[in-house]
Amino acid sequence: MEDGLPLHFERPPSCTLSIGEQLVPKKVHESIRIRALMPLYKSPLHVVARKQSGWTDLREIRSHAKAYLGPAGGATEVLAQLVLDHDGIVVDRQGADLDFQQAAAKLETGEFDVGFFLVALNAEVMQRLLRSNDLQLLSIEHASALKMLYPYLDALSIPAAIYKAAARELTTIGTRTMLATSTDLSEYEVYQIATKLSEQMHDLIKGIPFNATKVTDTDPQRDLYYPLHEGALSFYSHDPPFFLNPQMLAGIGTYLSVLFAGYTILSQVLRNYRVQRVYHAVERAARATGMLGHGGNVTRYQAYLRPIRAKTMLLLRQRRLVYDDVERINEYMKSHL
Repeated sequence: MEDGLPLHFERPPSCTLSIGEQLVPKKVHESIRIRALMPLYKSPLHVVARKQSGWTDLREIRSHAKAYLGPAGGATEVLAQLVLDHDGIVVDRQGADLDFQQAAAKLETGEFDVGFFLVALNAEVMQRLLRSNDLQLLSIEHASALKMLYPYLDALSIPAAIYKAAARELTTIGTRTMLATSTDLSEYEVYQIATKLSEQMHDLIKGIPFNATKVTDTDPQRDLYYPLHEGALSFYSHDPPFFLNPQMLAGIGTYLSVLFAGYTILSQVLRNYRVQRVYHAVERAARATGMLGHGGNVTRYQAYLRPIRAKTMLLLRQRRLVYDDVERINEYMKSHL
C-alpha cells in the first residue's frame, strides 16, 4: 500500500457514492490497525498527456479535461485529486472502473486527455504508454510545496531517458510503497516474515531502479505515516524478539551452565559430607566393639554395621549418595576387620 495516504475510510455499502455523500474518516485510535512491515520503494505520480495538448506541467491542464484518476478508492485517485485540488483544477473524471492497462489503451486512442498513474519508476505500463510518439509526461514543478504541506509525500525526479518520451528530467510528487500488516500479528510473526522477505527482496522489487528502492538505508521509521510494527522495528534495529536473539540465547546458555556447575559442586560437597558422617558412625561402631585394636568382637561389630548399611542404601535410593560413595563406605567398613 501507499504510505501516508488517507485510505482508511468508511464507505457506504454501495460501490459508488451518491450525490452529497462524503467519505468519513474513522476514529484513528479505534480503526487504524495498519502497521508498516517493510518499506519497498518510492512511487512517482506519472501524469501522462497527449502531446497535441501543448501542456508541459500539471498546472497547464485545462478545466474539464477528460482525465483518468486511477481506479475508484485507490491510492492514485487520492493523490491525483489532492494535486488537482491544490491547483484548483476541475477535470471530468473518466474510467473510474478501469485498471491501469485498460486506461492506458484508452489514453493511446485519444479517449482521455490526461491520465494519472501512481506506479513504480520504470513500470511496464509506463514503458508501454511512453513508447508512443503522441504521449508525454507532465512535470509537477511545485512538488516541493506539496511536500511541505503533506510531509508524508516525496518530491521525486523522473530522470531523462528512463522513458522514451521523457527527454528531460521531470519533477513530480510521489509516495512510499510499503508492505503493510495488522496489529493482530505478533512481534515474532512479523519478525519472521520480515526476515524471509528480506532474503527475497531482489525478486520483490525486480526491475525497479536501485536508487528508487533505497528507502530503508538509515531509519525506516523516519517520515512514515504508519508506524512500524514492533516485529519490523526489531528486524531493522537488529534486536530480535527475546527467544530469537542469539546473544540473549547465548547469555542464557552461559547462565544455565554456571547454575549447573554450581549445582554439581554443591551436590558433590553434600555427598562428601554424608560419606564423612557414615565414616564417623563406622568408627564409633569399631571403637565400641574393640575393632580399632586387636581382638575385637567381630559379631558385635557386624551387628552395629547393619543399621549403618541400611541407612547407606536408603541414601543411595534417594540419590543422595552414588554407587561410588557406597563402594568407598564398604571398603572403609572392611578396613576395621
